[in-house]
Amino acid sequence: MNGSGWISLYRDIQNHWIFKNDKWFKWWVIMLFEVNHKDSKCNIGYEVITVKRGCSTKSLRTWSNLFNTTPKTVLKFFNLLEKDGMISKKTIGKGKQSTTLVNIANYNDYQGSEETLSKRKVNTKETLSKRKLPTNNNDNNDNNDNNDNNIPKFSEFLNFAKTKKPKADGEAIKLKYDSWVINDWKDGNNKKIKNWKSKLLNTLPYIKESTYKSPTDITL
Repeated sequence: MNGSGWISLYRDIQNHWIFKNDKWFKWWVIMLFEVNHKDSKCNIGYEVITVKRGCSTKSLRTWSNLFNTTPKTVLKFFNLLEKDGMISKKTIGKGKQSTTLVNIANYNDYQGSEETLSKRKVNTKETLSKRKLPTNNNDNNDNNDNNDNNIPKFSEFLNFAKTKKPKADGEAIKLKYDSWVINDWKDGNNKKIKNWKSKLLNTLPYIKESTYKSPTDITL
């Protein structure tokens, strides 16, 4: 694994079934580290393909080495994740040149766009120095005030999101709000958000809900 860079994790992951199994959670974090953080090209046999962010063409054998387990167990784990909608996978290539293309669902929404992540890395220190950070984020959501009437307080942002998607996870909504604040209210394509309600409505389908059901019918 690369020794630089970072990934995002929602606090609500603690309520997810995968967090309750130390081995599976470790494997999931390894996957987040190992998939592409930007688009790249690779060859499968004599064919060149583009591998998108959040995807990987590592073989089951390679994943098994990373997980310290067997390819058969890796496949069972991937099937479990796919059943819960966390990934999709398919075989690409032919014969000995084939491999497994794994795609982590909604990777761009959870991890932020490549441009957004780059800006955060450069600007976070300056942004934090200009903002008075609350001692407890959970108790001080209204501190995100702004004199621009077009930019809402977090309480208004949260209430609007909850009226449209009541089961949406509050922490996930907070992370989305913070990402837009840090990015000067621009989206992942660096376009100014002119109507935050409309933009949030388009984003809500990708916001995770706060409850999960743990699958118990698969044993690894």
